[in-house]
Amino acid sequence: MRYVSLYNQQLPQSALKSKNSIRAMKDWYKTHPHLFHEKPNNHPGQDRYY
Repeated sequence: MRYVSLYNQQLPQSALKSKNSIRAMKDWYKTHPHLFHEKPNNHPGQDRYY
């Protein structure tokens, strides 16, 4: 879980234009909210499917 937290919240990714994964997902949510079931958050754990 430490690695997942570090990877998603702190390490910038070159494929995401030097953003971390959480920031890139939140930016995508702002422009395309209709593609999401719920708002992205910083909580670790499994995704929920409806």
